[in-house]
Amino acid sequence: MLAQAVRTNAGFRASALERGDDSVFTQQAVPLGFTVTCFGVQRSSAFVTSNGNVAFTKDGIISSYTPAFNNLRREIIAPFFADVDTRNALSDVVRYGRDTVDGRPAFAAN
Repeated sequence: MLAQAVRTNAGFRASALERGDDSVFTQQAVPLGFTVTCFGVQRSSAFVTSNGNVAFTKDGIISSYTPAFNNLRREIIAPFFADVDTRNALSDVVRYGRDTVDGRPAFAAN
């Protein structure tokens, strides 16, 4: 199968964050559907944020856009870290969820 960065699986769009700018994130950790080892710790859930990252602990959430985060020491994955503002009704919202890719469980946030 051809590798692709953006997936359109229905499960990956199952949930959405509310509209907003910064400080928008899931209030509870979202189950990933599998376990990952990140920073030497096994995790099976994460918090989805509006600025392009997922945090593995509530204190790891970066609630505002801070471009220089190399010394923050937070358990996050930030493949697209940006200042996302979804308050305008013409924009889409941050969507996330679980599905499968190549027969394996997967989690995505777009």
